[in-house]
Amino acid sequence: MLLSIAFCSCKKVSEDEQSCINIANTVITHNSPVTIGQNIEFSTPEVGGYRIYSWIGPNNYISQYPEDYITDAELKHEGRYYLNLYSLTGDCKKIDSFYMDVKLKQGSPSCTVANNTTSFNNLSNDSYTSVIKGIEPIFSKRP
Repeated sequence: MLLSIAFCSCKKVSEDEQSCINIANTVITHNSPVTIGQNIEFSTPEVGGYRIYSWIGPNNYISQYPEDYITDAELKHEGRYYLNLYSLTGDCKKIDSFYMDVKLKQGSPSCTVANNTTSFNNLSNDSYTSVIKGIEPIFSKRP
């Protein structure tokens, strides 16, 4: 009778190797799009080990934390945010980015101007009895 025995061994992953695996597999999460006045939030998981996070973004934004937020978003915060994540030794790195879209507030304007009138804040108001559409003969342009 022939008996065969197979031996298998598993290699233990070092802390540095695990950190490199975590860096390679990291993803950015963010809450784009946001409306003016809302908070901007973005993050990437903590990868462990000796690592450096470097965020760069619009309006001279910089940060070294895995997660961050900006309160009261404005149009100046719209744009691409870049993450440069690397190990302290520089053996492992991940460069990624996302686009933060900041939207204008929507709604009905508080406009109460009557029909056939115009309202100015630095002149007196005007009213019109009729409107005529025509072609400007000098420039041969259609309105």
